[in-house]
Amino acid sequence: MYLLKLMQRTERKYYAKRLLDKCPSKKADASKHAAYVELAIPAIEKAGGRFLVKGGDLVSKENGLMERTVVIEFPSYADAQKAYDSSDYKRALKELEGGADRDLRIVEGV
Repeated sequence: MYLLKLMQRTERKYYAKRLLDKCPSKKADASKHAAYVELAIPAIEKAGGRFLVKGGDLVSKENGLMERTVVIEFPSYADAQKAYDSSDYKRALKELEGGADRDLRIVEGV
């Protein structure tokens, strides 16, 4: 999951939370992932997150990883942080525990 460019639109700043589910040595546990997704999507949307990218075709360039990418836009950088720290999202993470090797980033847009 890599997206190197954040989106910018006229007179409005966007913030993106980049999620990278990477499993170089093992595949994600399908049942844990399904339980995570069932809780994570509503938690993220409740916190104001809007999914811009969920998987899809991917071309890796310049040492990029060929791994699933999810990009979520929030109204602000602080909202992205609050979403990750929310009790709803923590419940989703608990369901995934040990089921995937992930690299998650919260990035401020311009």
